[in-house]
Amino acid sequence: MAPFEEFGEKPGAHKGHAYGAASVTNALSGANFPTTKQQLIKEYGQREIHWTKDHAEKLKEVLEKLPHDRFETMPDVVEAIGEMGKTKRQ
Repeated sequence: MAPFEEFGEKPGAHKGHAYGAASVTNALSGANFPTTKQQLIKEYGQREIHWTKDHAEKLKEVLEKLPHDRFETMPDVVEAIGEMGKTKRQ
């Protein structure tokens, strides 16, 4: 038995929750592409996301940090989030 099973817990997000890039894509559900960073901020920026399990913030705070101003598709947003993470680690 894994240690977490003893307490009835499982690792990762609780059912219905997402963190990081997954939380961003959930919050942007319904967005029309292509679009701009400013349009995403205007339409979705006030939504709250959970970047990590214990860290909630407005989507605007994440979108403003993205290195691109235009996105053709949702995968482009996810790629920009990945680039943002690489820049942070360097």
